Amino acid sequence: MCISFGSRYKQDLGSRSIYRRNHVLDRGSHTFAGAVSLAPFCNLEQILRDNADARSILEARFGPLQEKHHRAADALNLTRGMTKPALVIHGTNDKTVPMIQGKELAESIGAAAEFVPIDGGEHHLRNVDRRELIERIVVWLLAQDRISQ
Repeated sequence: MCISFGSRYKQDLGSRSIYRRNHVLDRGSHTFAGAVSLAPFCNLEQILRDNADARSILEARFGPLQEKHHRAADALNLTRGMTKPALVIHGTNDKTVPMIQGKELAESIGAAAEFVPIDGGEHHLRNVDRRELIERIVVWLLAQDRISQ
């Protein structure tokens, strides 16, 4: 078992697969026991509307935004029908991606998702005790691994 932070994961959903950049518990196959998402946004249109700086930040990294970027960043659509557990963590004081987006994503995923607001947490959660947060994530991932066996 390997806990990988910042890697890509694949989730099979019938005939489609999801690739997202998140934190994953990898059991050595192409599936996962659980995924953790920190400060996620719902879709590109919403983040562009909610954060005036988002377009310039994203275009500096990816070039001019195209339809393919909108499709790839549509987390609400991509996670629809997801049955694997997801831990969605979001700071209550996130000015980059409003917390409501993380909550909306967790609600959209449904029963498979657990939403955890981090009181006072900013976007990168650098202003909170990250050791406690990491311990919570690891405990959750290990629990998902036990459940999935």
